[in-house]
Amino acid sequence: MRRWTALLGATVMALGLPDGLTHGQTATGPVGVWPKDGAVFRLSPGLLGGAYNASYLRESETRLFVEEQPLPPRNESRLTEMRIKIDKPDQQGAQKVALSFTRVKESTIMDGQELSYDSANVEKPSDTWTQSRTLFAATVFSASVGPHGQVENVSADNVKLTEADKANTQAMKQLEYVGQTLLSQTVLRAQRLWPEGGHKVGDKWEAVEQIVPPYLGTLNFRQICTLKAVEKAAKGNVAVIDIAGQAKKNEPIAGPKGQVDEMNLDFKGQARIDLEAGMLQSLQWRQSVEAKLSNVQIQGTELRKNVRMKLQSSESVTLDAAQPVVGKSEPSTRPPAAK
Repeated sequence: MRRWTALLGATVMALGLPDGLTHGQTATGPVGVWPKDGAVFRLSPGLLGGAYNASYLRESETRLFVEEQPLPPRNESRLTEMRIKIDKPDQQGAQKVALSFTRVKESTIMDGQELSYDSANVEKPSDTWTQSRTLFAATVFSASVGPHGQVENVSADNVKLTEADKANTQAMKQLEYVGQTLLSQTVLRAQRLWPEGGHKVGDKWEAVEQIVPPYLGTLNFRQICTLKAVEKAAKGNVAVIDIAGQAKKNEPIAGPKGQVDEMNLDFKGQARIDLEAGMLQSLQWRQSVEAKLSNVQIQGTELRKNVRMKLQSSESVTLDAAQPVVGKSEPSTRPPAAK
């Protein structure tokens, strides 16, 4: 049971998952504005059914300075490759979604030591660290997605779980949360980026984002989205959205591991959304965080008063349609992309 609970905690940290269900990323690609001035575009209310390959990559470097003396940096990389199957909508507009892993690759370098795992190269895991990740990679998530992008009835199935594992209610809820967040980061990200209604090239809007940098806890901040361009694709339109966000705090706040005296966060990215499919094609973003902390416990029980933290991280998401015509919604259920 401990292996499972410890793994879930490490997975949540590695993915940088928030306490809520919003998470930001974004992506690049060729841009070409084709529509006439004033054309209005809308996001399909439903998801295009089919089987999709998705990948999520997160890389980060965290540096700590105690009394201006640097500690060894912590470098992390996690690649999650997934297979996502989406059914066509039912009469209420809900769609069943299943997510399984095709590859999980992880690397952590801390204090000069490296831990690495790659599900593609593991034959018979021997140590506890590798066993726990092999266990996670065998999980299959299923859920129902509502007509407005809400995730409901998330469940996790894993043939390698013992009865003791399944009886651990807290661990199973954490596992379901991981699945819910992965779905939110991939197939449902477009619904969270694109507000309801129609938008023109050049329109701007605000969206609330939530991230969890180490030592700082959950942060909510506003991001500015700009519809930079709309590309005409073979089957519809692809929206290109620039995203930028900043957050500053100059007043002390309580963090999960001490007091946060000052904090400055900045990130930029870009998203590409298939408007007819109702899903994103790709996202990429880069984030930087600098903070000053006090009364922080680092490497032992002693509380340190003067601590600086620098975090540089990047994230990317891609979603490729493997069988885009399977379970496709009826055209009559989709509003026109432009009018």
